[in-house]
Amino acid sequence: VKSYITLVKEDSIVKIEIPETISIIRLGALYGNDIEEIVIPNTVKKIEVDALVKNPLTKVTIGENVDIDENAISQEFSLAYDFVNNKKAGTYIFDGWKWELQ
Repeated sequence: VKSYITLVKEDSIVKIEIPETISIIRLGALYGNDIEEIVIPNTVKKIEVDALVKNPLTKVTIGENVDIDENAISQEFSLAYDFVNNKKAGTYIFDGWKWELQ
């Protein structure tokens, strides 16, 4: 059972897939790692403060009803996920201005 996280650079894009054995992405866990794309499985129920900040994220695939702490990813992502889409699962794309559910 995979219980670790691996960063993969594919076509000069840094991608990461969180293993399904993870239920919480802890405080500062992936802070400042140049991550552009991330897959967060349905098993993740909480993302803590600073877990994913300082990453140039452009694509986030996330499960439903994840509890995202303030400043865990970005204010713009939290707004799109929590309030605009009511914590709906799916792939969110950042166009340089706003996050949209695909």
